[in-house]
Amino acid sequence: MIALGVSTAFGQKPWEKPPGEWTDAETRQILTDSPWAKTVAARVWRRSAGNGSTTLSHPEPFSTVVRWESALPVRLALRKVGLSPTVSADYTRSVVVVVSLPKNRAGQPFKSADSSTKPAAYLTATGSKPFPSLDSMSLEQDDNQPLLAFTFAKTPDLMEPRELRLPFILRRDLKKLRFHATIGDWEIDQEFPSRDMTFMGKPER
Repeated sequence: MIALGVSTAFGQKPWEKPPGEWTDAETRQILTDSPWAKTVAARVWRRSAGNGSTTLSHPEPFSTVVRWESALPVRLALRKVGLSPTVSADYTRSVVVVVSLPKNRAGQPFKSADSSTKPAAYLTATGSKPFPSLDSMSLEQDDNQPLLAFTFAKTPDLMEPRELRLPFILRRDLKKLRFHATIGDWEIDQEFPSRDMTFMGKPER
């Protein structure tokens, strides 16, 4: 039993521990590879000449990080590494999802070839209709990382679990939250399992 307890303690994920116990590496993990942050391969779509059809023209999709910045563990991790949340919002009523943008060789934000189109994003919970973002904002974090922030209304569809009742009165949350954004000719798509987005026993979005 003692060996099992030690093994369980060492197997804890950063978001299962109090913030005061996070190492620097664990703090960074929460911001880049956690239930609230994923590194995603963004696709680039452009119109083919002549026939007007849409084709994939980017030889290698570039990487971007999609992060739920309204989630408490993300905001705590940002402060721990000396950064500030990108958007000041009422997090009891709003969900903020940010997308990191690539830089060019000069260190400036790399722009989409179709920069005339306003960025658009949707959050879709399993079994629900897509919810469009209320606002989008281009900005830079304190570390000069260019970001695009999308703000959504925090609705019950995003917060409440979609449960499957199993034998012996067990329940399992099967809801997934899908983030989909189009930024000019860039397309970003990522799913986040709702059951994983829990911090200190509470759902965090």
